[in-house]
Amino acid sequence: MSRSTNYSIVICLSVATSQLMVACSDHSQSTPAESLAKGKQYETGVGIPIDMVEAIRQYEIAAKGGSLEAALELVNIFDN
Repeated sequence: MSRSTNYSIVICLSVATSQLMVACSDHSQSTPAESLAKGKQYETGVGIPIDMVEAIRQYEIAAKGGSLEAALELVNIFDN
């Protein structure tokens, strides 16, 4: 199995996990753009402590909502 195939599997599993987390969450729904912005904020630590787990969770929510940029951020995270 190639490395890119492995990352595709990880992203698919991450999105599936995200769907479960969103379904079980009591938090209000945010738009993909809002989740992408939150993911970037958690990843870079702008105004808040860096939290890669939360950054990934926000990127997954945004990717599930259709954000290609969030999906690419996930690829970049798991590729490094």
